[in-house]
Amino acid sequence: MQVLSKDFEDRILNEVSTQVRKAIVQIENNYAVRSEYFNKKNACIYADITAPTLDKWIAKGLEIAKINGSYCIKKTDLDEFIEAHKL
Repeated sequence: MQVLSKDFEDRILNEVSTQVRKAIVQIENNYAVRSEYFNKKNACIYADITAPTLDKWIAKGLEIAKINGSYCIKKTDLDEFIEAHKL
């Protein structure tokens, strides 16, 4: 037994699809990693770690650059450091 007309069902499906696509675009715009370098805060967000953990990783050899007091951490260096420390 069909409760909704086929036309109404198609319109609902189309609207839901449109809203999902808009939400995906918004998420990508807000959270996608676009930079090759992170500051310490964004490196923590990317790796899902705390600032003290990042400091420990730096002490263990994670490569960073410090320019005029600002830290730059290359995304690939962070990825490689994590890969190198897998158990």
